[in-house]
Amino acid sequence: MGYFATFAEWVGFNFNPQNPNGIDLPTAVMITGLVTGPRIVGEFDDLPPETINNIAQELPN
Repeated sequence: MGYFATFAEWVGFNFNPQNPNGIDLPTAVMITGLVTGPRIVGEFDDLPPETINNIAQELPN
């Protein structure tokens, strides 16, 4: 089962584990699997480039 985000063009996730609004990668992948339509945006704050690239590779296009 999936959901279509009617009015959302973008869905953003903050992946910084120190941020109280942050989300872990498995949860973000699960959520992105439930919606179709919006593009995915990541917020990474000061995470290292290697971590950002690894997260980006795990998320759907």
